[in-house]
Amino acid sequence: MHACEGLSLRFLGTFLHGAPQLHAEWSLRISETEIDERSRITFWMAPGSVTGEEPGFPSIERLLEATGAPEAVRERQKILSPDCLFQGFGASFGAPDREYALYLHHSDTKTGPARYDACKWGAEGVVESSRYEFFFFPCAPDGRRPSEFVHPGLSGAFDGLVGNTRLQSISGFWLRHRHSQTDQADIAFPWHPPLQLLLDVLKRTDFVSASVLDALMAYRAHPMRHVAFSPENDSEPAITVYFSAPLSGDWPLDIPALREAIRISGNALHDALEERFFAHIPPRSASGPDAFLDTFYSTGSVETWRRVLGANMHYHFGMFSKEEREGSLNIFSDEPFERAVTDLFDCIPYGSSVYDVGCGWGGPARRLTHDHGCRVLSCTISETQYRYLSASGLHVRYADAETTLPPDFFDCMLLIESLEHVRDKARLLGILRLFGNKLVMRVHCQDGAPNSVNFAGTMHMIRSTELRGMIEKAGWHIVAWRNRREESMPSLRVWHERLAEIPPGSDFHLETFRSFCSRICQCEEEWAANNPLIEVVALRNPPGLQ
Repeated sequence: MHACEGLSLRFLGTFLHGAPQLHAEWSLRISETEIDERSRITFWMAPGSVTGEEPGFPSIERLLEATGAPEAVRERQKILSPDCLFQGFGASFGAPDREYALYLHHSDTKTGPARYDACKWGAEGVVESSRYEFFFFPCAPDGRRPSEFVHPGLSGAFDGLVGNTRLQSISGFWLRHRHSQTDQADIAFPWHPPLQLLLDVLKRTDFVSASVLDALMAYRAHPMRHVAFSPENDSEPAITVYFSAPLSGDWPLDIPALREAIRISGNALHDALEERFFAHIPPRSASGPDAFLDTFYSTGSVETWRRVLGANMHYHFGMFSKEEREGSLNIFSDEPFERAVTDLFDCIPYGSSVYDVGCGWGGPARRLTHDHGCRVLSCTISETQYRYLSASGLHVRYADAETTLPPDFFDCMLLIESLEHVRDKARLLGILRLFGNKLVMRVHCQDGAPNSVNFAGTMHMIRSTELRGMIEKAGWHIVAWRNRREESMPSLRVWHERLAEIPPGSDFHLETFRSFCSRICQCEEEWAANNPLIEVVALRNPPGLQ
């Protein structure tokens, strides 16, 4: 079939109807004086064929061949398919010069940030390529922020949308790169809110005319998935809204039917997410992000910390064998700190998706990723750690766990010596249960003294009995609980000896750590007896219940 002949929704359905996790998408372009129902429709799918018998993306391959896609496009699709999470095929309808698009959604590495490559071409076969990268708010690791790539005439609408609390807490933005330059920002709404959200923002700006606002009322119930803002160099600023939703049931045979199917499915998905997750999120206290915690952990010398923590930067207590505890201490060995992570492999199944809350310098994330096949998203409140981990190739989010939400559902929620920093522990434990099946933690507790704030005001200490009560009240079912303080105690002497080789300086965090190690090494037995290190594994539901 020639690329410009015979294309219809019915034709596309012969390739795509019944494809795995099929989503359909259309878009609406909003300028100052008019709205345009754009003619391109895009279909997204996961690996597998319509029948489910073939690996990869055979439906897309056949569709590219049937529509006469350029050889360069077909070759790129074959090369990247093994690493793709999703692929999308787009085509314009009703335009005299038909345009096609292929989207290849993948990661640079198994744990790298999400990205996708786009190829667009027309009847003449000229291919235009671009790349999109996703980052969580507030910024990319190199400091780029989405506002830098928005046309000045759209700044009011952009700021109004980005100010949405839920958007900031759970989502992020895509940056588009073309011709070696970043030229567009696109913000994502994973909970599919109705266009009414944007409409309310536009009413508070002077970007669009009253007639455009009136025309948008017809779309106010359509659920949004992405909103793209034209860049500064565009002669006519515009906002493009993308409506996307799962597509199942009877195949729509015309564009109005497809848009209505997307509206119905998107609203159903929105309602399900509201009922499943957002309706159960406990109210947040009046306090905002802990800015001091960011400052405290955003140290200026990564190499100095490497001298203290070891090559893989394990900022947590190690687990020492009986022989290691009773023999002479090897302060140069990192094996006990590695063991502290590998000991958890038995309770984190191979290949699990893991949300690593308070990840430090990424030691556990590295081991879980490279040695245990896990898909790890780390979370740190430190901008320095965020930049370091991103440069190391790990997937990391710069966020305060208390004021944000997990951006997906995970097999395992991991907190290795990080719950101590959380002010409202009960609320966080309740939130994590909404977004994860299993909870794996090590928590420093303070049983020999009243609750207090320690470690330069960054750690909010509680008793182990209080910790157990919080976990159970949040709805977790504890399946393993033990105190690992005895095995971990030599860590303090290792750090103390390593710190002795580093002259005192101006790094407040490092000097706080030095003081802590020095003090505890003078009263090890007494401190260990009164400060358990609790390792706990808990399930979202009791065994046997779903």
